[in-house]
Amino acid sequence: MLERKRKILVLILVLTAVVGILAKPYLFNSKKDLNTTSTPIEAYQKALVDGKPIFLEFYGELCPACVRMEPVVMELEEKYKDKIAFIIVDVNDPESRKLIEEYRVFSIPYFIYIDSNGEIAGYDVGSNSLEYMEEKIQIYLLTD
Repeated sequence: MLERKRKILVLILVLTAVVGILAKPYLFNSKKDLNTTSTPIEAYQKALVDGKPIFLEFYGELCPACVRMEPVVMELEEKYKDKIAFIIVDVNDPESRKLIEEYRVFSIPYFIYIDSNGEIAGYDVGSNSLEYMEEKIQIYLLTD
């Protein structure tokens, strides 16, 4: 009887996790809120025209490493939004295909640091600490 209860409990936990993962994009869609223009491509083009450094992130809503990076990117964006254009690109959005192909994105989360001249200054892949990402921003985007 105890074994049966254990199996039922595990099943309930697994189902709860699956529902949570599937519901996340509908409940907590904060990544898309970073982009102030209607599409990442428009935000990217505007930042290039304005000569603003760009922090370009490619992510997927169901990617565990991307989910771990969300609070890090949100904190960086809050701190540096006046100096850097933060552009968040959902790899599952068909409108993002051009940027994905242009930068040959094969793994996520994928970060590209583009300086104020529109040149790629650096790349990063995977989950990193706030301190690490802030150091890269200082090196790649805020040095003249």
